Amino acid sequence: MLVKRKNILLERPGQSSGTSVLPADFSKPGLFALIVGINSYKSKEFSDLCGAVPDARLLEDYLKTDLKVPSNQICVLLDQAASCKAIIEAFIALKNDERIKKGAPILIFFAGHGSELQPSDDWASRGLGITMQMLVPQDYCSKSLESTPVPGIPDRTIAALLQGIAEKKGDNITVVFDCCHSASGTRGNVGPERVRSVVVDFAIHTEDLDQEILESVAFRIPNNSPRYLYYGLRSHILISACGSDETARERYGRGKFTTAFIKLLRTIPLDKLRYSDILTYIDVIPGQNPQCEGINQHRYLFDGKVAPPSPASFICRYDEMLGKIIIDAGTAHGVSKGTEFGIYHQRDLTSRLPLGTLTADKVTSYSSVVTISKLSQNSFLNALRRHPSPELVAVRTKAGQREHLYVYITPRNYLSPFEDPAYQFLVSLLQDGKRDLHNIAIARGVDHAHLELTIENHEAIFHLRDKTAMQYGYAHQFRSVAASVDEVARFLTAASKHYWDLRRASDDNLNEIASHVQLSFYRLQESQYSFYGAAQPEMFPVGDDLCQDGVVDFSVGEDRVYGIKLTNNSSHDLYPSLFYFDSTDFNGRVTYYKPCSSGQYVLDVPLKKDGGTLTIGYGSGGVPPFAYSLQDGRDITIGFLKLLVFTKPVDPSTIPASYLSTANLRETATDTWGATVIPIVQRRPTRERLHRNPQLVGRMLPPSRPNSNRHARAQAVIRASSVPRQFGAINWSGGEYRQTGQFNAT
Repeated sequence: MLVKRKNILLERPGQSSGTSVLPADFSKPGLFALIVGINSYKSKEFSDLCGAVPDARLLEDYLKTDLKVPSNQICVLLDQAASCKAIIEAFIALKNDERIKKGAPILIFFAGHGSELQPSDDWASRGLGITMQMLVPQDYCSKSLESTPVPGIPDRTIAALLQGIAEKKGDNITVVFDCCHSASGTRGNVGPERVRSVVVDFAIHTEDLDQEILESVAFRIPNNSPRYLYYGLRSHILISACGSDETARERYGRGKFTTAFIKLLRTIPLDKLRYSDILTYIDVIPGQNPQCEGINQHRYLFDGKVAPPSPASFICRYDEMLGKIIIDAGTAHGVSKGTEFGIYHQRDLTSRLPLGTLTADKVTSYSSVVTISKLSQNSFLNALRRHPSPELVAVRTKAGQREHLYVYITPRNYLSPFEDPAYQFLVSLLQDGKRDLHNIAIARGVDHAHLELTIENHEAIFHLRDKTAMQYGYAHQFRSVAASVDEVARFLTAASKHYWDLRRASDDNLNEIASHVQLSFYRLQESQYSFYGAAQPEMFPVGDDLCQDGVVDFSVGEDRVYGIKLTNNSSHDLYPSLFYFDSTDFNGRVTYYKPCSSGQYVLDVPLKKDGGTLTIGYGSGGVPPFAYSLQDGRDITIGFLKLLVFTKPVDPSTIPASYLSTANLRETATDTWGATVIPIVQRRPTRERLHRNPQLVGRMLPPSRPNSNRHARAQAVIRASSVPRQFGAINWSGGEYRQTGQFNAT
């Protein structure tokens, strides 16, 4: 049965609804808000709440009293006013309100019942075990109660509505949900504590639900606009009251989360509070682990301004039983033996002079035993006792041991390499103790080098000699730099960090955990169901998995986009991070995925054990699809996917980095992490290459392993290509592609 909303006021492109939920007599830019609170539900199957309406009133009072937001910029829907129709129209009104300028802050708050349902089988983008979550409007009715049912508002509909707002008003949108989605049922909700969750009817939530709404709120994106700019969680920050498997609760007529949230907003000035800080400083809420999701967590609340980066800090403590000083950072955070840390009071992280310096001596996955380098034993221990963690923190000041990066110097006509000016220049640079180049060495032969250096006409020219990239037929010369100490040192520093970050792996015996995670790489197409509106459809995979034998190899297309699916076959819940390393630019690392922040709370597990899946780039996970291109004149390029998996939340995007969650800091015997590196070989389509360069016939680069299955795939790609008939058929023979005949004239 197709369930449709009744009489929703929609705006088609070029049309106006003629009405606005928000008053229209105020033109000054500022914060606009939609506040929804529902205590009393129409359905007798649901127990009423006590704290949702007071929560809404509390937030309204904060906006008016503390932030001086005019009443006519706040739309409040309470109880019977919070019907499904009214809630959806209020979202649409925010998009259509001409008073809201692009970039103005928008706050959307919901307090009431939430629920969840299992999605249909073809929703591959959600992943195994990921449910469809929804808000429950006041007038929800199942078909067993009324002939015309009123469904809940699914997350995909909310996402479409938010996208529509973002396309017109910008991405300075904050969404706060004080409800839960565990479908626990609340008929027994009595006493001082109540749960904000109910069970809804699966039958009335069909695949086609809200299809007209989704298409109506979407509008055509101009050709010069980034197609996926506001895709998923790029459009907004989502703050939820609890984890996906938990219940949001209210006690004595107030929501636990909203009470703590408003208290935080009234305690810390908003120009000092980033979204990523909320869960660090908010009061502890027993039984609930709030979540904060979104791409722009580094911004200040209700402000598009980006907070300046703060140094990553780690908790420092003295273990009385071991008689050792411990820093809660290990190899998972990029710490190695010899890493140096400065000690600071947390409130004085910007101070130039640390209290002292510690050096990592013994490093495990998530912690390090350190020794005191420049501070007396007694004074440091006294400081630790006076300032219990986390007031005393460690900030990395110097890298520890790293694998060598080998540089080969192009030979010249000298009797000895020691007489070569390039050799003398590089040796002098590497011996400069003021520069952190201690892991760079001169290679004896080009076969053992990562880079080759030539100095000509006062310019330093670097060529890529790394076998992991060159084995696929890839060659690259980096942009030359001035042959000065500063410029060459800057290039080598970036190269050293690039290779160390790409190659670093866990020394833990349990590092096999990474081998239990399957990475699949698919080309994506738009779903026939435009869950996110006509402009931003849900994506789904087509064709075979492009990741074969640990290598992704494909032909680049102008309009082709790709996504990644992770499958966790281990017995551990995992927190993955995924990065792309560009071999043409040592500063070109791109974050494909990392978990959201959770402060002192437990983060929802993104990749659950025993077959759990996570899709990246499909849309519903908040990450847009990935696109690839080749520079003009280049027929192949190589990049690398670096997958890191952790058994506890870690943010490795800045190496080293602090915990995303300070819960359960102590390392256990099962805590581990692992890493996998997967080459991505991007080729220009054969047809296009031969059109541009007919002389390439007979000289095309072979596939990386002619005897492997990838050779067979390469042949299939060649045979399937529409090669101009004058070039003839192309086959693999004698180590190269050869022309073997003429195509028919047909």
